[in-house]
This record gives sequence, structure tokens and C-alpha cells, in this order.
Amino acid sequence: YVNYSLMADDTAYDEFLSRYPVNLQAGDRCTLLGRTFFVRDAVIPVLDVTRLKYQLTLYSTRNELEKAKYFISDATGYGITADTVYNCTPDQLIDQLIVNMLRLQPGKPWAKGTVLAGALKDITLQNNNCLEILELAASTWETHYHIDEYTVHLRKTPVADAPVELAVGPGLGLRTVTANKSGSTDIITRLYAYGSNLNNPTGQRLSIP
Repeated sequence: YVNYSLMADDTAYDEFLSRYPVNLQAGDRCTLLGRTFFVRDAVIPVLDVTRLKYQLTLYSTRNELEKAKYFISDATGYGITADTVYNCTPDQLIDQLIVNMLRLQPGKPWAKGTVLAGALKDITLQNNNCLEILELAASTWETHYHIDEYTVHLRKTPVADAPVELAVGPGLGLRTVTANKSGSTDIITRLYAYGSNLNNPTGQRLSIP
């Protein structure tokens, strides 16, 4: 299954059994439900009778931003520009973030997505990585960030008006539904009706099934 979060780790969980050791290393990746996820930590299986049981937590491309330091590049190169004050707009900040990601991962399709229009503000750089700067930008301009594979957005994330409908079954979102009781009694033991100091209109009455 996949867990999606706003301005936090998108993670995937996978579990399988194997009769032989599987060589899983940090940096290995897979595509799950249309998204790319990476092995970040060492994977140590446990013995399940005669087979090895692997339980993996995989991480999205958001974690790739932790690998690149945020520099301000110019005609003189990078120099000490990772420890300074950067007066910029949201658009300029994200442009520079993409430059840094392509510096580290030139073969990846890092790109700027939708970025809100914002005023010039001072961003204090203290040898931060790109993810820290993206989180700082969201706080400074009071907005959200979102990383869709290799596209970086800085904007308010729209909230759906309609509720999300979940049901039990393949592709419906839920594996099981359970109800937990408090103690050994039924969930509802008494039902009390409250009303105003006026009677219902003639012909109407309160009906409880």
C-alpha cells in the first residue's frame, strides 16, 4: 500500500516471501501505483518457517532533495553561497532549487511545476539541503509544497469538496472494516431524545427504529 502525505514523506509498504536471499540495496527503486519509490535503508529479512520474509518501507522522490545542498549559482560558480541571505521570489527560489537538483542528478527530469506569485523576501541559507529550503519557503510564503515525481510545486494544495469514499475490496481502499467496543457491552446501550418546550405539529411524531 501507499501512504500519501501533505508536505511529508510519501511512503510505500511492500511485503513478500522468498526461498532465497534477495539483494536489495539502498537506492534500488520500483514503480508502484504509478509512482517511483526508493529503498532508503538496509533491508534485513526474518525467517518465516522455511522462507525469508521481507518487509520494506520505500520512500518517494521527496527524499532525493535531502541529498543536494542548496547553493546560489551565478557567474562566479557556487563559492560560499550556501551560507548567506538570499533575497528572492518563490519563482526564483524554486528555479535555483531545480539547478541544484540537476547538478546532483543531471540524468533526472527535475522541473519546476506550479509556483505561487509572491513578493521578494529574505531567505537565510545556512548550508541547508534542498528539502530544508523547500520547507522554509512554504513557511515563509505561507503555502504548501508538493513533489510530483520530479516536478516541484510551491502552491496551496486544493482540498476536494467531495469526501473520499472507501469500501472493502480490490482497488476500493480498504482491506477490512472492524468495530472496537469499549468493554464487553454493546456500543449503544441507551438512547435519549431531547427537544424544545414545544410539541411537534399535529400529525408528526418522533420515530426511532
